[in-house]
Amino acid sequence: MYKLTYYNKIWAIDNENYILFNSISNAVLKLTKDIYNVIKDGRWNEIDEETLSCLLDGYVLIQQDLDGTDIYNYEMLNIKARKDKIGIFIVPSRTCNLSCTYCMQNNLFDNKQDVYITKETIDSYYNWIQDRLNRWGSRKIDIIFYGGEPLTTNEEILIYLIEKFNELSVKPVYGMITNGVNLMKYIEVLKHMNSIQITIDGNKEVHDSRRIFKDGRGSYDIIINNIKEYLSLSKDKTIILRINVDKNNRYNLLEDIESIALDLPMDQITVSLNPVDPYEKGINDKIIHGDIRETALAIVRVSRYLKEKYNIEPKIWRLNCGVSSMCQWSFDTEGSIYKCPALTGEPHRAVTNIYQSHMNSSFYNIMNRKVGNDECLKCTYLGYCYGGCPRQNELTDDISCKKAFFNEYIPQMIEIKYNVHNIFRQNDYQLLELSGN
Repeated sequence: MYKLTYYNKIWAIDNENYILFNSISNAVLKLTKDIYNVIKDGRWNEIDEETLSCLLDGYVLIQQDLDGTDIYNYEMLNIKARKDKIGIFIVPSRTCNLSCTYCMQNNLFDNKQDVYITKETIDSYYNWIQDRLNRWGSRKIDIIFYGGEPLTTNEEILIYLIEKFNELSVKPVYGMITNGVNLMKYIEVLKHMNSIQITIDGNKEVHDSRRIFKDGRGSYDIIINNIKEYLSLSKDKTIILRINVDKNNRYNLLEDIESIALDLPMDQITVSLNPVDPYEKGINDKIIHGDIRETALAIVRVSRYLKEKYNIEPKIWRLNCGVSSMCQWSFDTEGSIYKCPALTGEPHRAVTNIYQSHMNSSFYNIMNRKVGNDECLKCTYLGYCYGGCPRQNELTDDISCKKAFFNEYIPQMIEIKYNVHNIFRQNDYQLLELSGN
């Protein structure tokens, strides 16, 4: 027979209907009260074949003889072996024109602040990628310019990189993560970008207290003006506006978004709201967020406002970690290759480089990584956090657990995304939870 997996969250939206979410398959199902009761009671013989097939495909159920974690282990094997698509982060510059208070990339700047990628290194990366394309038969490549700040690199070098990589047997799709300070100085580079992500952390006062120049000046006005000017070039241009949320900016976040919306054409904006993660040794979620549920609820409030006011589809946050897969790589300025962009700038963490054909021990340690404990393996949200970011767990000397965040966040974000009205929730702080796993 069958049993429920660990990875389901089920909650009521009215007296007759329930929502079921599975974090491994990302399935979202609306259940009638009758089906809910049948599933809750394990009366599998009363489920019709079509519904049963749907529940099995969505990893809501598994056969009785399987261990509850078998589906997760199977999906992880698929992710590790995937080679049809390669995702590459490339750091063309080991410098940044900002000094953000929560920067996770300070390791890039400790020793070699002004180092830029060269044409010779670009050529070597080209050969490395083409060799993998030949071996793996990959059909898609995403290349994300990352930093540091990529738009401190000589424009000629960036154009050379793009033109060189365009000669690959699979043409890349390009994206950029930039602070936006130099945005309008690199229009020729930006023409090649499929996506551009820029961070604004609140209204002018909030942003200018967090995302600052090295002399302490704020960057809000410069970035907002650059975004407006860039978007004015064409109605087809868009920006992903990233907002990092923690206890320091969450309480007035909705008002801050309303202020930002007055400055920007919101029909050309996608908003990505993200909890700030541990970024420094000894810093953990308790220090950054206090009660992390409050961060979740702040993000929910803003997401609901953006959907209702501007019809901006919510981006549901999850840990998109490809570190234990063959499809994610990170290149630094000097020829070292990593599995995680957060480690770029720490040569002893590189898994290989352009001067050798073999992988270092770091590669095998990463690829054979296991989720830390039994509690993680049986957590409802394992498919969204994978046991936490290895880098963040290392910094905090513990598991950087987001379960309390997801408990508040997932149900309400799904309701927003699918226009579900929950009669039991009177406000963002009330959720009637009817079932666990």
